[in-house]
Amino acid sequence: MSLFSKPAGNLTEGDLVDLITNQVSEGKRIEYKSTLPNSTEESKKEFLADVSSFANTQGGFLIFGIDEENGYPKELSGIEVDDPDAEKLRLEDMIRNGIEPRIPMISISAIRLENQHYVFVIYIPQSFLLPHMVTFRNLSRFYARNSAGKYQMDVQELRQSFLLSETIEKKIHNFRLDRVARIAADQTPVKLVDGPRYVIHVIPYPSFFTKLPYDIREYRDISNKWLQPTTTFRYNLDGYVRYLPGNEGVFERYYQFFKGGYLEITLTNFVRQVKDRFFVNSRDLEREIILTVKSALQFLNECNFEAPLFVFLSLIGVKGLPLLNSNIPQLDYIDFTHEFDRDPILLPELYLESYPDDYQNLPALLKPLIDTMWNAAGMEGSPYTRSNIS
Repeated sequence: MSLFSKPAGNLTEGDLVDLITNQVSEGKRIEYKSTLPNSTEESKKEFLADVSSFANTQGGFLIFGIDEENGYPKELSGIEVDDPDAEKLRLEDMIRNGIEPRIPMISISAIRLENQHYVFVIYIPQSFLLPHMVTFRNLSRFYARNSAGKYQMDVQELRQSFLLSETIEKKIHNFRLDRVARIAADQTPVKLVDGPRYVIHVIPYPSFFTKLPYDIREYRDISNKWLQPTTTFRYNLDGYVRYLPGNEGVFERYYQFFKGGYLEITLTNFVRQVKDRFFVNSRDLEREIILTVKSALQFLNECNFEAPLFVFLSLIGVKGLPLLNSNIPQLDYIDFTHEFDRDPILLPELYLESYPDDYQNLPALLKPLIDTMWNAAGMEGSPYTRSNIS
């Protein structure tokens, strides 16, 4: 069995025995240690250098509790510890406080052996926030890996690493700009109702980086569960689209899932009218943004698309419309002075390091994005406080 063929949290003692049986050597993606890092400064620096070297290269496994000889696993001795959870927290704290920027999606597992000892398996994914620097005790060093193990990166490698990270973010932003321009020009996967639109893009950073050839058929049943309200499904050149049947072939929303593993949601019908004046119903719009982002994140998470993620909100066709904080306003009390002053409005991205542990906290996570939308209409921020969402 390959160590990389199952989630790190599902590894068993049998998987570790296979490493010894098959003599899987150390190298670019695996390193064995007989003991955990101790409290000495030198031991902590060595540990952080190992972790960052995996993140700065192709990712891999750092395994504590396996004796090695000349790079080959020799014995599954394990480590005697009283509280494995406390050890995991100690390792997590060292990584969190000793490496910048933080490495997302690290997994630490404590596997109990038949001899009652533990093997600690740390899975470090290839990072997309390159490069990561060991900052413990102001060390300020960058490490990478090759078949011989870790080494300190040189100036040319650092330059390439920074450039790669900048290039990925630029491609993501250019993708968003291109899609917004197409939607504004009515080049959409289904014909939308005329009028203003808001567009949400949720892009897992690793998906955009790797460009893996996902089989989108695997995600159809999952999209049935989360991407609601939609009943109609069809494939297209970009991936597939879900939408509700509309009147005479015109629709109010769609979900476009791209083959690369990211999602675009475009919605209409959030403009209201009082007599002859039109306005954006802010309460309904905020609620719809929160619930739409929630469903998108739940869908992508169940599809196992890895964080971190970018969330983009764009508004099209809203110039001159006021954003009102009244649900059913009376004309005499409407303040029409707070209007959107441009079109389109491309709000700055929201960066999510991980999927929410509790989606009741999603309104708080989205608040900076929503406040910026209110800034675009000339106000300080959203007047609403949302403690829960359905």
